[in-house]
Formats: sequence, structure tokens, C-alpha cells
Amino acid sequence: MLFWCQRTAIEFLVQSFNAALREHRMPDLLSFQRAASTPLSLDAPALTAQDGVRGMCLSGWVQSIANAQADGVSLIVPVHLPAATPGAAGSSGWAVLQSEEDGVHLEPGTLLPHLNNTCPARVRVDQAFFRADEWLGDSRLLQQTEPVRLALGVLYQSLIAAPETLL
Repeated sequence: MLFWCQRTAIEFLVQSFNAALREHRMPDLLSFQRAASTPLSLDAPALTAQDGVRGMCLSGWVQSIANAQADGVSLIVPVHLPAATPGAAGSSGWAVLQSEEDGVHLEPGTLLPHLNNTCPARVRVDQAFFRADEWLGDSRLLQQTEPVRLALGVLYQSLIAAPETLL
């Protein structure tokens, strides 16, 4: 499960238009110097963004983060941005948050026996500052990462069915 979370987060960075963020974060993620995760359910409710000084403030809950590490984790999270003009619809997409940032709080989760005894954390986000350079892309990013996410899911299921293949 932890591999799935790490690799899925990496795929979001690979598929993102934000090359600077990808180049900044990728070395630590690839060398496992830093943990990364997406919510286990990628259709989870998005964090809400409010205009702030020099950026946005994010609030909400992110459920089921399986790769949360005590020394920090990069979180790939869904975000709903407010409309640019009153009366218009807002937009949704994906951003990167660091668990060490002010307003980001990791909370212990519940043991999930059906997911190989994973104990995913919950993340409470309370007015965490978010800069535009942490934006990964709009909602199309979910579709762009789908082939890798599906392949990882098949691999994970086969390892659960035959754990002796790990030896």
C-alpha cells in the first residue's frame, strides 16, 4: 500500500505542467528520502480555498493518507478554487501540501484489515497557506494519471493474493 501511495504521488508530479515543482520535489521522492501520498480515495472531497494575502488559504479534511510519516509527508490533495468573478463557477484541481506547514495536522487513523492492516492517517487542514507555485494542475490530472494508478492497483492486488511472490 505504501508503494502505491508513493508511486501515485510521483505520477501526479510527472504528469503535472509544473516542471519547477516536479524538479524540486522529485529527487527526494524517488530516493525515498521523503514520503508522499494521495488520498486512498481519489474522489474524496476537495479542500476549499479562500483568497488570502499573496496566495490562498486551504481548509478541510483529507481522509485516508496511508503513507503519512512522522518526519513529514508531501500530500497530493484535491482543491476547489473559488470563482474568479462573482456568479461564475469555481474550478477544481490538485495541489501539493507539506505536512510540516502551519495549519496542516496529521491525525492517527483507523486500522483497515481489508487493506493489509494499513492504518491511514487523517489530515485536518485549517487555513494552511497555499502558493500558486504548488499547483499541480486541474481536474484533468486525475485522468492523466489513471493508467499508472490502474497498473499499480493490479500489482497490489496480485501481491495480496500471492504474498510469497515477494520472496
